Amino acid sequence: GSSSSLVARRSSLSSLSPIASGPSPKYPKFVIGVQRPSTRSYWKIPLLNRGIAPVEAEDPEVAPLIARCVNKKKTLTATFTEDALTLADCVVVDVQCDYFKETLGNCRQGHAEIAALEDSLKVIGDKIRPDCLVLIETTVPPGTTEYIAYPIIKKAFERRFGSPDQARPEDTKLKTLDSRLRGNDKKGGSSSLMSPAYEEAVGSAAMSPAGGGAGGGHSSLVAHHSLLSSPPLEGGRGEVASGLALSTIHHPPSTIVPEPLLAHSYERVMPGREYVASIRDFWRVCSGVNPTARARVAKFLSEVLNVEKFPLTVLDRPIESETCKIVENSYRATILAFLDEWSLFAERNGVDIMKVIQAIKVRPTHSNMIFPGPGIGGYCLPKDGGLGVWAYRHLMGFEDDIFKITPMAIDINDTRALHAAELVRDALRNMGKIVAASKIVILGASYREDVGDTRYSGSEALVRKLTEMGGEIRVHDPYVKHWWELEKQDTYPAPGHSWARFFRNQESLTDLRIEPDMKAALKGADAVVL
Repeated sequence: GSSSSLVARRSSLSSLSPIASGPSPKYPKFVIGVQRPSTRSYWKIPLLNRGIAPVEAEDPEVAPLIARCVNKKKTLTATFTEDALTLADCVVVDVQCDYFKETLGNCRQGHAEIAALEDSLKVIGDKIRPDCLVLIETTVPPGTTEYIAYPIIKKAFERRFGSPDQARPEDTKLKTLDSRLRGNDKKGGSSSLMSPAYEEAVGSAAMSPAGGGAGGGHSSLVAHHSLLSSPPLEGGRGEVASGLALSTIHHPPSTIVPEPLLAHSYERVMPGREYVASIRDFWRVCSGVNPTARARVAKFLSEVLNVEKFPLTVLDRPIESETCKIVENSYRATILAFLDEWSLFAERNGVDIMKVIQAIKVRPTHSNMIFPGPGIGGYCLPKDGGLGVWAYRHLMGFEDDIFKITPMAIDINDTRALHAAELVRDALRNMGKIVAASKIVILGASYREDVGDTRYSGSEALVRKLTEMGGEIRVHDPYVKHWWELEKQDTYPAPGHSWARFFRNQESLTDLRIEPDMKAALKGADAVVL
């Protein structure tokens, strides 16, 4: 169940929503969030259009930011219609791309789930203007932008703008109108209404990811439209368009198939009280399939982010940017997995591992060492390395096995919580008790401190293992109101994807509720896990 969000910028979007006034010189960008109308996510649309944040955030800046953009600045709206894509100067793609593990503790037996992303790209290719920048922000298997996204959109452009026998009837009509608007009528007029961005796109039509130096949840597409995206037409845009899509003036002549403008720039966002700042005030990496795409994505991000203090790094190819994200998170996951074996060493030999880590962190080169606890959690670190391993075989076509450390780190981190369950078992046994006859309290459901994010939390595997052993579990976390991975495990995060599939006797966990009062949670407990 993926949702989708697109971003469009245009000079007048008032017909799309009663609150939409479009960009202005003061607010030059207008954002349309496009949400797929699924039963899980459709309710976000009316909330956003009233200026209400659809999810609760620890960052106090999120709710007023949404309210301000919708109700005061009138530069944000939400919809489910894919036709919003026809308005876009830039489509920001944040469609969920997961890595499904078929077994626990062996990530090699898994696969990337990119069907939702591929479906979204097909819609994008069928809807956007040829001069529209498509910016993929999703964490994807390296090579996705060039080997999957580019061919999908390129084929859509060939079908829409290629030879007349390939084109759809509606696109033929649009090209006829386009020709009239250019002045290429029977009188042989030569005036052109193409935007500079469109001319760039057509000018690079001979370039492909293989040339020109470019080289071979929850989901969202975000469409941006800028005030300066195209020159104004005499008599007003609506009169000339005559009821057809406003983007018709940008459609190319039938003899030229425009080159897709595809770019990639991954997010470096941290849940918590500094969520917005972690988007705006942080270093970003970007890339494009050709020089025009690279220039467009760098310009777009520079207009949105604080690049003066946190400069952009512009790479040559999307596969480089995609690899950056995977290596960045795999490195972090590997360091955490490395400490697992040393924590076992310390545990068995009476060494305080926390003191050891603090002593080492005095050295500046080792200041980022973190003790992983029962697991690492979060949406990225537990899976991202798997996307790279999968891509090497299934996108690049290699059959040899070069990856050793990356998948091993994922497997160690996924199963760390099972050892925590063993420690609880042993401690209870030393007290003359067994797990199956004990009340066990877990303090902390989220994967990290001061946030309410339970995705892939190490606490989940701990709760499931203790439940499998017959324990009565209670949970307290002041930041978590609902633990959906347990309460809705039959359907969340998607049918068949719950970690309940790795354990027995999990049915009772759908009735587990977070206890908001810690004293009440601790009452009568036989064991407490911090």
